[in-house]
Amino acid sequence: MTKGARKSFIFGRLVLAGIFAAGAWAQSGSPPCEPSAEVKAALQGLPTARAERIAALRSLLSRFPNDPFVHRSYQNAARYPAEKDRDAVIAEYRDLAGQHPNDPRYTYLALRARIGVGTKELLPELEKVAAGYPLARLSLVEIYQASGFKDLKEAREHLEAYVTACPASLEAYNYFRSLETSDFVRESAARLRKLLETSTDPDALSNYGTLWSLEFRVRPGNEHEALRKQVAEDIKRLRTIDPGKSRAFLRALQEGYKLINDTEGTKWVTEETKNRFPQGAFYAVYEEWRAKNPYPKSEDPPGKTTAYNQALLKASEEWVRQWPDQMYAWYQRGSALRVAEKPDPAAIEAAGEGVLKILAKGDPDFSFMSSIGGASLHLQIAHLYATKGVWPDRLPELVEKGIQELDKPRDRGWQSDLYSRPPGSDDDNRMFVQWHGWTTIADIWLAVKDKDKAREAIQRLQTLADKDKPKADSKESDQAAKQRTYLSRQVTYWQKMGELAALADRKIDALTFYQNALLARPRRADSPADQKDELAEKARALWKEFGGSNEGWQAWFERARDLFGQLPSDAGGMSWTKMGKPLPTFELADMKGAKWRLADLKGKTTLIGLWATW
Repeated sequence: MTKGARKSFIFGRLVLAGIFAAGAWAQSGSPPCEPSAEVKAALQGLPTARAERIAALRSLLSRFPNDPFVHRSYQNAARYPAEKDRDAVIAEYRDLAGQHPNDPRYTYLALRARIGVGTKELLPELEKVAAGYPLARLSLVEIYQASGFKDLKEAREHLEAYVTACPASLEAYNYFRSLETSDFVRESAARLRKLLETSTDPDALSNYGTLWSLEFRVRPGNEHEALRKQVAEDIKRLRTIDPGKSRAFLRALQEGYKLINDTEGTKWVTEETKNRFPQGAFYAVYEEWRAKNPYPKSEDPPGKTTAYNQALLKASEEWVRQWPDQMYAWYQRGSALRVAEKPDPAAIEAAGEGVLKILAKGDPDFSFMSSIGGASLHLQIAHLYATKGVWPDRLPELVEKGIQELDKPRDRGWQSDLYSRPPGSDDDNRMFVQWHGWTTIADIWLAVKDKDKAREAIQRLQTLADKDKPKADSKESDQAAKQRTYLSRQVTYWQKMGELAALADRKIDALTFYQNALLARPRRADSPADQKDELAEKARALWKEFGGSNEGWQAWFERARDLFGQLPSDAGGMSWTKMGKPLPTFELADMKGAKWRLADLKGKTTLIGLWATW
């Protein structure tokens, strides 16, 4: 039996089971608001890995074929990450709805499967079902709270209707934090407190975090001290309850301890989380460390940045020891080693291999957007190895894998229409990934002095920059932003050209390219006067090597900044202006004695660099 046939056979059995059990809800006369205790316990014990979770949910569907809560959990797991998964779920529930034409439960589930794909068209049907089936109200709340369909009035009305139909349901409170303060929110907060005060279920009690948030919002500031005392009393009761397998319960406790500024309590929760959930405890430890070690601000003295990096280097060593399978721990370790002055080569190798080992197991539960590597962890590791002189033999393999990652479609999963995105944002993201990825590749080959591969990478940068060059006569509203991005990329391109020329000992070319980069770079009025300017220092060093004086350099540098870098605030970068004047006839000799005339350059885009000594 093929994989597709087996899948159809399994779900076919579920459909038949559903037919035999049809009418169970209809006969009860009461639409469900909460899962049964048996179903709730089964859902709480599901595995986290996607494949295992789906298999467990299919098994549950065979036991509870008509339970909407099991079906919803199955939909949530099975419809991601790709469009084919989404479409398969939509087809499955369309078939189920056809098997149960008069059952609003399956009509609701079929509509819910389609949310995110043509949501606007299904809204009238979902509204109709919601009139008699409360769970559909929550789907409408989700839709109307999403940026693509945002209508807070509609969201509140459907939430009120759901709470009226299901007053004891705790699920509704997942949507309360985004609501504006109102009598409905005040009344709901009071109702939530009563529900929680009689509960001993750790997952239910995790809603204390929401409760405290609502109470602090609806009560005036002069009552907040009394509220903190109430939070302290709530925590005393919560500490008498076994958290079981509920991480959310411990997160609520942590929120409570922060509200009452109890550092010892916060430390206890962190340790308890680490002991009960060793793989998930890293983030609690990391957040606690970040609270004690805030990232330095741009205006802070350099010593503060150095101290932060040293603290991260020390802390990350312990993190990766305790959580060797936690990608973000290794990522922080690599970040610390990247900026360390003289890191241990063995530590660098270990950090790289720690990341690569997790990558080899499959796509990690970790996402990021970095200017180093774009969106490729392989390139980040290659860059770390290259800049620190570690394991050069691995670089070709790592770069090749990195290029494959850059070329993969950037849209993770399918795009839901619930969330509005600016026009062209997908193209901008792809360009970001490509540009920063190839910039990293150029840096890798420059670091190991491979001139040919560095040149290929830099040529790729030129192609990318030219592809995204804004039109001079464009009237688009984001023209200024596009111009800033283009000029920023020109700075990078010319700087890499300068580094390549310096590597090849073509010093005059290097000086010219560095100067081109400086000309393309806008002058920032808010830049600190004592901020180190590595690009200008490289150009100035070559200038002086050719006999140029400090006065001559300062004259060129200041004049160049005045002419090209000082621009209106709405542009934020250099723009080209047609002078409307013909060039005079000339004949000039270059450094090799070759003669150049105006007629030779007619119809060509030409950049002329001039230099002199005094």
